[in-house]
Amino acid sequence: MVHDSLDTNLPDITIATSIAPLADLPNQQKAIASWLALGFKVISVNAPDEIELVKAYFPNVEFLPASRDGRNKYGKPYVYFDDILQCLKGRDSRICGIVNSDIHLLHAGLYSFVQQEAQDAFIYGARMDIASLEAHTQGKWYNGFDYFFFDRKVIDYYPPEEFYIGLPWWDYWAVLMPLMKNVIVKKLTTPVAYHVIHTPGNLQAGSWIPLGLVIGKYARPPFPLTEETMARYQPMLFQVLSKKGTEISIPATNVPISAVVHTLNEEENIRNCLECLRWADEIIVVDMYSEDKTLEIARQYTDKIFMHERCRYVEPARRFALSQTSHEWVLVVDADELVPPCLRDILLELAKGDTCDVVLIPRANYLFGHLMKGSGRGADEDSQLRFFKKGYIQYTDQIHAHPLLRPDTRVQRLAGEQQSFIHFNYINVEHYLEKLDRYTTIEAENDYLAGKPFNLEDAWQKSFSKINDIAFARGGLEKDGAIGFGLGVLMAMYHFTAALKLKVIEDYGDLNPAKHIKQKYQNIADEIIAEYQEQCPEPR
Repeated sequence: MVHDSLDTNLPDITIATSIAPLADLPNQQKAIASWLALGFKVISVNAPDEIELVKAYFPNVEFLPASRDGRNKYGKPYVYFDDILQCLKGRDSRICGIVNSDIHLLHAGLYSFVQQEAQDAFIYGARMDIASLEAHTQGKWYNGFDYFFFDRKVIDYYPPEEFYIGLPWWDYWAVLMPLMKNVIVKKLTTPVAYHVIHTPGNLQAGSWIPLGLVIGKYARPPFPLTEETMARYQPMLFQVLSKKGTEISIPATNVPISAVVHTLNEEENIRNCLECLRWADEIIVVDMYSEDKTLEIARQYTDKIFMHERCRYVEPARRFALSQTSHEWVLVVDADELVPPCLRDILLELAKGDTCDVVLIPRANYLFGHLMKGSGRGADEDSQLRFFKKGYIQYTDQIHAHPLLRPDTRVQRLAGEQQSFIHFNYINVEHYLEKLDRYTTIEAENDYLAGKPFNLEDAWQKSFSKINDIAFARGGLEKDGAIGFGLGVLMAMYHFTAALKLKVIEDYGDLNPAKHIKQKYQNIADEIIAEYQEQCPEPR
């Protein structure tokens, strides 16, 4: 374990990198300018001939010559990871960093947070891949690590090995050694690092196997590590390293946010949901007269609980809940949903930055215990309009309808499972069928009241096109197997059931056709019984 008190004479944080002279220099210039703007010092370790090519483009970067490089082995002057460490060890900065030269650091609170959290510790994190800096909130998490900050004493825990900046495995190696040496290791979940997607360079494919075998000496998999098993080893090691660090996030001075949750007999879900909303400045719970322990649990998290009549679907309750909120920004969450820390951090940044008025949030849906990847239920296929300035939206009374937006609304769309709600959708098939029965009745009644007639051909086409759409066009069978195909069948049944209920309502001209049908059945029974009485007037 690393221990030392903070030396106030060493306040600076130095980031080391290795600028690539043949890559996109303007993008690297913008990236490193973002580090300098936050207050970091920057050094770049390069082969001497590379320094002459790039130093004029980076006047505020200190270039240090590397005494060796990887060109003889891998064809390019890749800098040794060990040499980067030694350059940092020679600096006067207590806290050090290593960041890829094309990574943009865009969080204003990063410097002070690192200065505090990296004492006696090691911090690492992943980047967000983005199409452009202007759209940095629409990125997707990359399965790798692109920035590291650490107490300078951590450097002594790395044994000499042949890992290189810019070649495979060095980022895994950077995290692995502190973990193995019992350093305090922290994984930063706040989005701070962004990478503009570009055509990848010619990576040295010949380095992947030999360097993978090197790291395998320290983190041995539960199978022989060979060229054939390397493809299994890489994602396994990534998952281990991703989960080992203690998750931390950057607290922000935030715009106040109201969180809204509506409930009806949600005792199994509500505690999990509200635990993930403690960060909100206000929690509003609107309950439809639950008969279980929902309210008892909710009172442990908020005193702002309001009752609303049961109305079979949620839109009227949401409209009422919105009128009870105190803050301009509102987050609407279903009781069976969770808000992970990463999503929280993104929403706080968006509210503070005021670059949009409405945010579409993806949902990672679990169906019958299975995380859906396609079938129209994958995270990016199920965007929900749930974070907004309340003056920009209006809820309608129509079931499952999207809110209405003002014409001047600025809409921001998030993407990827890392930026999504976690949604525990249906527990089992019985749960689905229970909701199917309730919602199809509402849809049939609404269609009847709106004067929409039953049409068998339309009902058939709409219903059974769902099987093709969900199971095949949306990759349900391919990505979700039997669950994806089964969902297509269930949705076909949903639409045809709603249509068939409309037909029955039409036939009897009443939203409650059951009473007419029961009377009809009773009339038939009475006629048959009368026949018995005519044949046998006296009981034997």
